Amino acid sequence: MRKYRPDGIDATFTVALVNGGGYDPNNPGTEANADLQLSEGMTYPTPHIFYSTSFSSNGEVYLSWLDAVLGQKNVPQTITTSYGANEKTHPLDYAIRVCLLFAQLGARGTSVLFASGDYGVSEGDCTARFTPIFPATCPYVTAVGGTTSFMPEVAASFSGGGFSKYFLHPEYQLQAVSTFLDNLSQQYSGLYNPVGRGIPDIAAQAIVAV
Repeated sequence: MRKYRPDGIDATFTVALVNGGGYDPNNPGTEANADLQLSEGMTYPTPHIFYSTSFSSNGEVYLSWLDAVLGQKNVPQTITTSYGANEKTHPLDYAIRVCLLFAQLGARGTSVLFASGDYGVSEGDCTARFTPIFPATCPYVTAVGGTTSFMPEVAASFSGGGFSKYFLHPEYQLQAVSTFLDNLSQQYSGLYNPVGRGIPDIAAQAIVAV
């Protein structure tokens, strides 16, 4: 902030603890800390809220947080997070339930952005089946990927993407997905779901940002 946004050196944010979530400014989580700094740097002086949610006994985190956010009279205009896990690690009924809650946020005017992944098409292991990450695969959120270089611009090594096994590609991306698949090598047939929701939705230069 001091180097790139000196006008925002004194930027602050509101902390909202959900379901016993913790917050220690002297020992911040690495990823959450980076997320907040990038967000503040790009959008200051827009007010920020930092949500911290504890994991339930079964490792679930999204439902309690979504219930808390949706329970507010005024919901945030934009929510961004870089978290996610392999889609296949979430039961289908759970993923659908979470996704529909994101749809409720969208219906109330909230734009929800999730990182599209970290390790290409399968979080580092693509020998048997490409596996994208959830919640980025939910069609009611915007999945954001990273690129590098120019002419040609290519995917950054720490970004990810792919096709959902749980959700069909929505109408708004039919043309883009069809064009992509028409130009994709047949050597990948059977490793992904060609009718699944594709991610990322958008991608932009990311190397300099990190």
